Amino acid sequence: MAMLKKINMMKTNQTPETEIKNILESYYFKGIYEGNTELLKKVFHKDALLFGDIKDVPYYKTATEYIEGVGKRISPEKSGKEFKAKNSLCGRNQFNCHSKTKCKDV
Repeated sequence: MAMLKKINMMKTNQTPETEIKNILESYYFKGIYEGNTELLKKVFHKDALLFGDIKDVPYYKTATEYIEGVGKRISPEKSGKEFKAKNSLCGRNQFNCHSKTKCKDV
């Protein structure tokens, strides 16, 4: 919840899940789409580590490396691509913001 307070989006009528969804849409997805590194800096903890794959090649990056990479590329917005963000809550403590990933209840 510290991230939610940092971003100052706490509203008494929202569940934590709704707050997380709003932060992902307003900061993460928007930051990725626009190439807005300032929005992304508000989402990631300074010591966050990111793991993923691009075309089935695994990668590991610090939040700083990831955000710098987003800032150096041509954003989807500038390349004329439509904004599409998908996220869903699955399981009790898993947040899936990548449609390629499937969550299973354990």
